[in-house]
Amino acid sequence: MNYENIVNIVDGIVENEFRHIQETLEKDFTDTNLDYKQNTLITEKLNKALEKETTEDQQRLIRELEASISNEWIELCKFYFREGLRAGLSNLKFLNEIDNVEVIL
Repeated sequence: MNYENIVNIVDGIVENEFRHIQETLEKDFTDTNLDYKQNTLITEKLNKALEKETTEDQQRLIRELEASISNEWIELCKFYFREGLRAGLSNLKFLNEIDNVEVIL
């Protein structure tokens, strides 16, 4: 198998795991993480205030801006996820010696 095929396989595995986490663990996190919940409330409050003070065209632009920013953050999350995997497979490899480390994390 050549290098390009291996890269494609690894990329697919990483993307699949990222999506798996989104689908299975994200809901628990968003339901229980207090910082996330607080930021969500702030965002909702700001959105409601903006809806009252803006035209439909401005609201459309705001939604497009929010979508663009969300997509930027998703790409950053993928980057951090990939770098976390890289660190875990290299300089954090010693953590495997700790019993039940996955529970601790």
